[in-house]
Amino acid sequence: MSRGAGVRLITMKEIINRIPYSKVHIYRLMSMGEFPASVRVGAQRVAWVEQEIDEWIEERIYARDNLPESHEAIARRKLARRAIRSRYKY
Repeated sequence: MSRGAGVRLITMKEIINRIPYSKVHIYRLMSMGEFPASVRVGAQRVAWVEQEIDEWIEERIYARDNLPESHEAIARRKLARRAIRSRYKY
């Protein structure tokens, strides 16, 4: 089997449809090593390996579902405070 067989590459447009981030934020995450790297497919064209994007999304879901109870409670408290502040702006 040759390298890359069965690999599907996706464009930035497809990524943005799946992940609610801007292009700038995706490139920022890439530069910090927190998002899968792109693959150069032409002189001025890049794409991403779909499986790597899927795994990145799955990691976020796993992290959300496995937050320690204390972190979840803290997050809920912060959201409640923000909601109260936005309701009572002077």
